[in-house]
Amino acid sequence: MQILEVRISRRVFRKIDGIVDYVTGLTSQENARKYGRALIAEILQLAIYGRSIRKSGSVVAKMIHPEAKTVTTRNRKWRIVFHIEGDCVMVDDILFSSMITR
Repeated sequence: MQILEVRISRRVFRKIDGIVDYVTGLTSQENARKYGRALIAEILQLAIYGRSIRKSGSVVAKMIHPEAKTVTTRNRKWRIVFHIEGDCVMVDDILFSSMITR
């Protein structure tokens, strides 16, 4: 098994910052930071199992990248959109899971 390098786009980091800001309004700042770190940890796990996920059939995901793959986070609130380039997992976006129907 080969461990891949994970590259996260600036767009994803900005969205996670926005998510943390939103969660801060609902709970404490420390809980929001933990939530953000948990999202990043889930993204980094794609280094291990990213190749085993099949390509998405979703139109929304394919609009982001033609070879897009998606995975739902543990809490089922978010969908991580990524693709594989060589030995790298390129994380393209993070969306509400309800936006992707397949």
